[in-house]
Amino acid sequence: MGVFDDLGDFARNVSNKAVGAANLGKISVNIKLEQSKIEEIQRQIGAYYYERHLNGLPVDSDIEMYMEQIDAINENIAALESEKRSVKGEYNFDGKGVRYCPNCGVKLAPGSNFCTNCGRSVN
Repeated sequence: MGVFDDLGDFARNVSNKAVGAANLGKISVNIKLEQSKIEEIQRQIGAYYYERHLNGLPVDSDIEMYMEQIDAINENIAALESEKRSVKGEYNFDGKGVRYCPNCGVKLAPGSNFCTNCGRSVN
């Protein structure tokens, strides 16, 4: 019966290791969930302080540096959006005076201010 006892011990050991591995996996997932909660709260803190900055309310001088970086990035984004609109505008005509929507590419009626397909302003 020694062989059967050894097999039983081996099976219990394997089973315990499998349960342990599953528990470790669950714990790891729970740690990740908790970390993502922290990251969301940190995002909310940042949004709160940036909103204060935009409204001219005081923020810590240490944080002001980050707000100025965000402002600079937003200025870059605005410039890129303007460049994007300009590039799209270059391709709004087919060379014959026919205009096309810069958003969806549909042919526009002469003198139209909005696209009849997607509703975007075309001026």
